[in-house]
Amino acid sequence: QLLSSQFTVQSSSTPEASTKALLVVDSGAKTYEEGEIAKLTSYVKGGGNAIFMLDGVTVDPTLQAAEATHGLFDLLSSFGIVLQKDLVLSQQSEFINASAQAGGQFQVIVPYYFWLKTATFNPEVSFFSNIQSISMPWASSLQLKKVNGVNTKELIQTSPVSWHQTENFTLDPQAITDPKQSELKPFVIGAQSTLEKGGSIVVIPSSRFAFAQFQSQNSGNLNLLMNMVSQFAAGGALSGIRQRDVSIVPIPTLSDNAREMVKYTTILLLPLLFVAYGALRL
Repeated sequence: QLLSSQFTVQSSSTPEASTKALLVVDSGAKTYEEGEIAKLTSYVKGGGNAIFMLDGVTVDPTLQAAEATHGLFDLLSSFGIVLQKDLVLSQQSEFINASAQAGGQFQVIVPYYFWLKTATFNPEVSFFSNIQSISMPWASSLQLKKVNGVNTKELIQTSPVSWHQTENFTLDPQAITDPKQSELKPFVIGAQSTLEKGGSIVVIPSSRFAFAQFQSQNSGNLNLLMNMVSQFAAGGALSGIRQRDVSIVPIPTLSDNAREMVKYTTILLLPLLFVAYGALRL
């Protein structure tokens, strides 16, 4: 609906060479057959651009996890991006009404570690020129590998206070256990591959990335998607038109030592300046 305001948008099972950008969204119910995968591969190798929003692990509305059945893992891997069958969690996340999720009577607002929030973007990529932060519900991690004739690069990372689950998924926000310090690290949750003699693909490992009901007030998801499509379809000429407004810059994630340093510097700086000035006067 949003893309239709600036572009001609069509649904098609056979992408044509003239299509500037192709969006492939995992519905959770569609399994791509060999013939369809061959058409997608041919489209990209022929110079097409595709944006894949796929799950590594499918999460249904009852918070049950299951193996993703879209069948596109090998296709992405052939272009140098490996979609992992895990779910990433982060202490930098969106907040949800936990009691409403569980049918409770009282409202309890808690961070939901599976709804990632990040502002760690590749500074060399123009997609993020006017994006302050994005959120990604139930995302999987990505790994990049070398493929002849393909250039891969990271686009988005989680904050360093992130970890992942690879089995026995615990999705209930009130049942998630805190990770060990050794398990915390940043994960890649957005990547791009560009073929030397073809097109390019962008992989966002969350099928709900662009769904309206999962957009937070300050999320830049839709703006980012518009920037990507604009870059592919119009060379970036339309990028950022609808985002020229007041932006909210999120506070970056800091380590405990960095937070303590900022805290005590803020408390002591002004008195120390007065002491230094008094000593100078004396």
